[in-house]
Amino acid sequence: MSPLPESDVLRLVSAMRAHGPTTLLWVELADQDHLAGSVEEMTAGLLRGNIERFAPPQNAHDFSLDAWIEVCHNADYCVAP
Repeated sequence: MSPLPESDVLRLVSAMRAHGPTTLLWVELADQDHLAGSVEEMTAGLLRGNIERFAPPQNAHDFSLDAWIEVCHNADYCVAP
């Protein structure tokens, strides 16, 4: 559950988009610059969403449903025509 380097995410998006138009929602932990629930477009085909916590590794069912719904809703708003 460690942060993913942006360079790795950019390489993944590039590889995905080589096969056609697509959008990746990359979700990281919120911080003072990236509030929980917020979503921003990083580049074409890449959105970064932020959540206050992930589920603990030993209990994947203990996730924050409301926070994930908010991130997904905001991501949909970002890519809506």
